[in-house]
Amino acid sequence: MTNKSQSLLFALAAVALWSTVATAFKIALKYQSPDDLLFFSVFFSTVFFAIYVLFSNNTKFKLPKIIDLVKSAVAGLINPFLYYFVLFISYDLLPAQLAQPLNYSWVIVISILSIVVLKQKIRTVELVSLGIGLLGVAIIASGGKLVYDTNYSTIGIVLAIGSSLLWGAYWILNLKDNRSAEIKLFWSFLFGSIYILLYRGFSIPTLSTEMLLSSAYVGLFEMGVTFVLWMKALQLSQNNAQIGMVIYLSPFLSLVMIHFVLGESIQFTSILGLLLIIGGVFLRRIIK
Repeated sequence: MTNKSQSLLFALAAVALWSTVATAFKIALKYQSPDDLLFFSVFFSTVFFAIYVLFSNNTKFKLPKIIDLVKSAVAGLINPFLYYFVLFISYDLLPAQLAQPLNYSWVIVISILSIVVLKQKIRTVELVSLGIGLLGVAIIASGGKLVYDTNYSTIGIVLAIGSSLLWGAYWILNLKDNRSAEIKLFWSFLFGSIYILLYRGFSIPTLSTEMLLSSAYVGLFEMGVTFVLWMKALQLSQNNAQIGMVIYLSPFLSLVMIHFVLGESIQFTSILGLLLIIGGVFLRRIIK
């Protein structure tokens, strides 16, 4: 099998798993609070990254420099601690079909941060694509109405959009850190685990079988294994831009899962808004 074929298989496997996590979040939150889910899922993912780093042939584990520890400490505060805490609360307050596409506005945030922080050149197509994406977010949040009067939680909507801001900030920090992705993930999740323990006052929630299984799924297939699959896809790919487009299948497959597993009736505005968000990205990549 060629590297190109292997890359595509890894990418599709990652997309397939990421397509299930919105549904998994809602199922997990039936059995526990957002901070309990945060505690256990981050624990499982941290253990996974530790094992992966220790036994991977591609990485050598060693204590990082002080400056790298500082970078990881800041990164871990943002992701997993704040990002997933905010994301889980938004899923607890909103239907999955609303929280999932709103969270996907991170593609818009990254575009804006690339212009503001990385000083990338602003082209007309950039402004048009951002406008299309922001229109998509507005349609999802308002339910397609001109005046915001939906029955959904305003706090949940703000948090779902806010999670994309946190992800964008984490992305920028990662660009300025030259260590391998596996090492960065391990240390940021280790620090994230420490922050979670401090936040909880070192209290550990009572564990049930449902909490254990659902948290393990979220920790491994949202935060752990799937990131490794995606990294493998990028490492084997000869064109990261092309393989990166595969990820945009995930939110649409996710809506299918949300409908058939959770039983949510998918609104047209959720699909339209998501199409506009992703469409803005495609427009920017097509027009050079």
